[in-house]
Formats: sequence, C-alpha cells, structure tokens
Amino acid sequence: MKRYSPEKKRAMQKKMLPPYNISISSLAKSEGISKSTLIRWRKEALTQIKIQHLQNEQTLIYRDKTPSEKNIHEGLQFTIKTIIKI
Repeated sequence: MKRYSPEKKRAMQKKMLPPYNISISSLAKSEGISKSTLIRWRKEALTQIKIQHLQNEQTLIYRDKTPSEKNIHEGLQFTIKTIIKI
C-alpha cells in the first residue's frame, strides 16, 4: 500500500469538499490515487467536520448555562454514563 503524506491527504480532502467539490473519479485520474483511498479520506474529513460541529454545539449549550445548571448537567451526564455501563 502506497503511503501519502498528511499534507497530500489534506490537500485532496480540501479538493473533494466545498467549495471545490471535485469528483473522486476526476481526482483519482489526475492525482493517480485510488478511488477507494479518496473515498476513505473523504469519509474521514466529513466525520471530522461532524465532530467539530458537535463540539461547537456542545460548547454553545454549555456556555449558556449558569454555574448551578452546569453542575446539574454534569451530574445528569455522569448518571446516564453510569446507567449505560450497567
């Protein structure tokens, strides 16, 4: 399996996402990278974007709470995590 530098991977991910939206087929032909590799990189990039979005949402939700509400929220999260483990 050929190894690509992180810089090359990021450059390809950027080309596959907005505003460029270059097709995987076109990139595979022009860059000489397999379609399966490009598909995997695109999925990884989209997953990372979703994670960042959720973290930003969580920060906004958490930031709007008073200190006592934050303690209640943390307590509920701990309780839910404990119940899920049981």
